[in-house]
Amino acid sequence: MKNYIFNKSSNTNKTVLIIDDEKANLDLLSKILSEKEYNIRLAVNPVFALHSAFYKPPDLVLLDIKMPEIDGFTFCEKFKKNPGTANIPIIFISALNDTKSKIKAFEVGGVDYITKPFNESEVLARVQAQMELYFMRTQLEQLVLERTEALQISKERFEEMADNIQDVFWLYDLETQSVIYANPAYEKIWGRSVKALIERFDEWRDSIHPDDREYAENSFNRLLETGGGHSREYRIIRPDGEVRWIADNGFLVKNENGKIVRLTGVAKDITDKKKLETQLQQVQKMESIGTLAGGIAHDFNNMLGIIMGNISLALTMLNENETLYEILSNVLKGSNKAKKLTHQLLTFARGGAPIKKVMDMNRVIKDSATFSIRGTASTCYFDLANDLWLVEIDEGQINQVIGNLLINANQAMPNGGTIKLQTENICIESNTALPLPTGKYIKFTVEDDGCGISKKYVQKIFDPYFTTKQKGSGLGLATTYSIIKKHGGDITVDSKIDKGTVFNIFLPAASSESKVEIMDDEGHVYVGDGKILIMDDQVEILDILKKTLNQMGYEVASTTDGTQTIKMYRKALEAGSPFDLVLLDLTVPGGMGGAKTVIELLKIDPTVKAVVSSGYSGDQIMANYEDYGFCGVIPKPYTTSQLSEVLKKIFSKKR
Repeated sequence: MKNYIFNKSSNTNKTVLIIDDEKANLDLLSKILSEKEYNIRLAVNPVFALHSAFYKPPDLVLLDIKMPEIDGFTFCEKFKKNPGTANIPIIFISALNDTKSKIKAFEVGGVDYITKPFNESEVLARVQAQMELYFMRTQLEQLVLERTEALQISKERFEEMADNIQDVFWLYDLETQSVIYANPAYEKIWGRSVKALIERFDEWRDSIHPDDREYAENSFNRLLETGGGHSREYRIIRPDGEVRWIADNGFLVKNENGKIVRLTGVAKDITDKKKLETQLQQVQKMESIGTLAGGIAHDFNNMLGIIMGNISLALTMLNENETLYEILSNVLKGSNKAKKLTHQLLTFARGGAPIKKVMDMNRVIKDSATFSIRGTASTCYFDLANDLWLVEIDEGQINQVIGNLLINANQAMPNGGTIKLQTENICIESNTALPLPTGKYIKFTVEDDGCGISKKYVQKIFDPYFTTKQKGSGLGLATTYSIIKKHGGDITVDSKIDKGTVFNIFLPAASSESKVEIMDDEGHVYVGDGKILIMDDQVEILDILKKTLNQMGYEVASTTDGTQTIKMYRKALEAGSPFDLVLLDLTVPGGMGGAKTVIELLKIDPTVKAVVSSGYSGDQIMANYEDYGFCGVIPKPYTTSQLSEVLKKIFSKKR
């Protein structure tokens, strides 16, 4: 597509420059705005458009972000540095919908941000609002330089424009030391009357947050002392108690003799922007913590794998009536509890897809609830259905859900109380209000008789970083909501102040043919035969795996990365003595891991049987292993019996 900029006929003199490297977007936006009689100039090349704008400035720019040569952010920075175009409003219009991009758009000088695909009415409304604001500011600059009589003549026209903008425009008279004008936006943002502000300037001072009051007043005084413009950000407290952030830009107004006679300015509500900045900081902080937590959990799982593997192997060499057998069994049980804790840590760190297995929800609830309220003043009352349908869940993630709900319930009852946990089978029909497909579900209810949640907060409790606790992170219920949704379920809440709170969780029931998948910590070890190739970067894990598999009856070879594995597998295949199964570690630092290795093995042998294993149990590949070419999965750490169960299941299938 060649570079082009051209004018379209219009009955008005307001010009909009639209810059987008997609002709379809240009044509659509041109059609929308032309119908409202704007002059339209189109550009596909941002560099060419920049030079054109410097030569003949438009009144407003609609700007895409991702474009060739220079992106929208760079264009905006160059555009704002040029004195002739610095004050012209730029509205970003992009398919990028992330918080970071939106914040950057405002930081480089944008006045608004529209997300593609856009609504035509929204585009028109925002362009019109910014166009009016731009023209109001342009004419205001001219008005403050004119004589008092000219200002009076233009007053009605100015007020008409000012009354329709969302920012607060104000005028302060030095002689009377009072505000002589503020547009209606003041009442909307401050929640106070313009009349009261004009009658008493202290209305403004009183509205400022106590922690920001001295700074705001000093900034106002510096404007008078230095004779230059100022920009300040401070918080206000509305009469209803709501706190809002304000960006206030002030300027001096001089008469024809150069004497300062007034102050003028525009105050903008930037509460949402501040929230976005805070959330971005929280996201970055949580990403750092998550990376650290994930690394610790992964390394700990590897160490647990060595411990549990050796203990499991030792148990197979002892009689059950020996004292040492009982001691080692207790150590193995403790290791399994540590395994569950690391799984929860990985869920927090990665938020991965659930690795599901068929389970009895009643048992999961009892085990998790008992653990969660241990040492608190609260007690649990269980009302669990005896005929409850089975569910297909990630036990670690559901444990985290139960733990979060019980911690919240306990905190709502500082002096202790009873937490009721109930389960039942339900069938959801098509006419239900729940956003779930029709079918069989189990309903799990957590009810407390605590302080309750205010009605105005109930709709926000699942929002990330929303919390009413002084030391809360606002992630517990957000994580709970995310986990339930990833399980194909739903969660609802009902709460009344001083009466208590009820959470209802709905999870899809497993098929009627499903059976509980049990992988006993100290269960039976199945004997087999065949050749197995194992790959792991931890030599200690390879050592215990060799001993364990040898004892089960398998012939074992081992490698420490994918390249070695591929060579060894090809050599055995060509020699007519192929491996019956390969066990691949998903992550090999500095080398080829399991995901890439299995792709190469499938090229060599489309019938290869590969099992994936990792300490990062929340990885997408672990959750959907068959989509990546594996026939089995076993999260680290695992016991001898768990490994033998996986091998038995794979080898029992028809080759």
